[in-house]
Amino acid sequence: MNCHLAHGKDNATRRFEEMKTFFATELEDASPIPVMSHDIKFMYGDLNFRIDLETATTCQLTRERNFGEMLSNDQLLNQSHQYNLPILSEAPIAFPPTYKFIVKTSDYNLEKRPPAWCDRILWVSNDAVKFIAYDYVESLNCSDHKPIYGVYLVNVQVAAKRTIGVQRTIMEEAKVERYRSFKTSESCNIVDSDDQHYCPKTSREIKVSIKSSMPLHHEVLKDGKENKSNGKGVRSTGTE
Repeated sequence: MNCHLAHGKDNATRRFEEMKTFFATELEDASPIPVMSHDIKFMYGDLNFRIDLETATTCQLTRERNFGEMLSNDQLLNQSHQYNLPILSEAPIAFPPTYKFIVKTSDYNLEKRPPAWCDRILWVSNDAVKFIAYDYVESLNCSDHKPIYGVYLVNVQVAAKRTIGVQRTIMEEAKVERYRSFKTSESCNIVDSDDQHYCPKTSREIKVSIKSSMPLHHEVLKDGKENKSNGKGVRSTGTE
C-alpha cells in the first residue's frame, strides 16, 4: 500500500489511526479482499513521522550528523506499539533523514522544518520477508524529499505448471502531489507450454524491489539473510 499520512510533528496519533484504517480496508474488486487477508503486506510512502525532540536540538544533531540520537526519538519506532496495529517490521535505517531539503540541492532547509525520516517502507512482520537493501538516493533533488528504495526476499506460494510459463508486466503511473510522479514496473518472466496441467503448489523466493521514481523488478533467488528484532514498536530487521 502506497500512502501519504497526515503531516505535522504533533499529528503522530492521527497518523497511526490512518494506518489502522488502511489495514482494515477492503481492496475494491469483483469480490472485495481485506488487506489483512493477503499473505504479504507492505506499506510505504511519505508516512510523515517526525523526531520527538525540540526543533533546535534536532537541527543541531543534524549539523553534527548524530543520526543515532535522532532515530532513538523517532515517533514511528517508539510509539507504534501503543496502537492496535499489526506487528510491523522495517529494515535498519542507515541513511540520513529524507526531509526537508532545499529543492534542487542536498542541503537541509533547517529554517523551515527540522529533518526527519518521513519516507519509509514497512511490512507486516512475516518470516517470509527478508530485507536485502534499504537506502535513499541523494542525487535526486527535484523535491524537498529524497526518494528511498528497498530490496527484499519474499517467500511466496505459487501454483506452478509443469513447464514454468507466462510473462507479466504491469506499468503504472501516478502523479504524486505538485511536482512528483512515479513510474512503477513489476515484471516476471515465465514461458508457457502447451501442457496446461498444474503441479501442486510450491514455495519460491522472489526478490522484490520497492523504489520511488525507479523501476520495480521481481526475480527468482535461492537464499536470503536472517532477521532479528530491535524490540521496539516497529521491528528492525537486520543481518548477523
